[in-house]
Amino acid sequence: MNNIKLTITFTEIFIILLNLEAFSQSKREESFEFEKRIAPSMITHGIDNTVSKNNIHNRLFPDHNGVVEYVINPSFSGYYGFRINLLENNTYTIEVKWVDDWEIVQKRMVTEFPVKESNSRVLQTKSKQEQEEILRYNREQYSKRFQKAVSEYTIKTMDIPISKSLADQFLETYVSLIEKHINKGVPKISQDGYTAIFRCVVEDEVWNFSVKNPLGIFKELTNICDKIVKDVQKEKRLNDSQYVEQLEELVKDKE
Repeated sequence: MNNIKLTITFTEIFIILLNLEAFSQSKREESFEFEKRIAPSMITHGIDNTVSKNNIHNRLFPDHNGVVEYVINPSFSGYYGFRINLLENNTYTIEVKWVDDWEIVQKRMVTEFPVKESNSRVLQTKSKQEQEEILRYNREQYSKRFQKAVSEYTIKTMDIPISKSLADQFLETYVSLIEKHINKGVPKISQDGYTAIFRCVVEDEVWNFSVKNPLGIFKELTNICDKIVKDVQKEKRLNDSQYVEQLEELVKDKE
């Protein structure tokens, strides 16, 4: 009987240790692809530095840097995001933008820039030189599709006022998470999924943090930002205090 009790005790301890390890793993930041860029916020006096914005980002939010900016570029749907602006009267607005005709434009690009068959069955019947030519031609066509599509998308816009507390909390959250992020381990490389861009102005600098398929706390931040976009699109308003609380929790979790 004592042996049975001892076995049960060891088993229970082992299960507890496993659960603790699982909880510990869930709280750790998993490794993901990212790029962190910091640059002067202005090129010359009165002209914002927008050089680090890619084509998609620049199409949505050109001309100047917002207090914070958020852009999502999915592999198989239209991109979208928001920018928080400080106005001359010291009030804030959130400017939400999204592509409204992604599928229509993509279909047109496929017709305008066709590609050649490049599956393994086809390629194995070709010489090495022919294979390289097909793959190079297809890459060029895909690039042309992308470049032209970006300029032809219809962009929808919705702009609503927000509180100073929400604008300030967004900036604090961006700065805290970007500044404290340290890569650990080897990231999983993925061709599909989506890229999230978190951008903010910090005194005389502009911080640009680009993430491929974010995990952990940046996934949570992405979820909050996505919900804000949907709320503005559907409700044309935000529950500012609700989002301030959620952003505050992210900062606490990172500490």
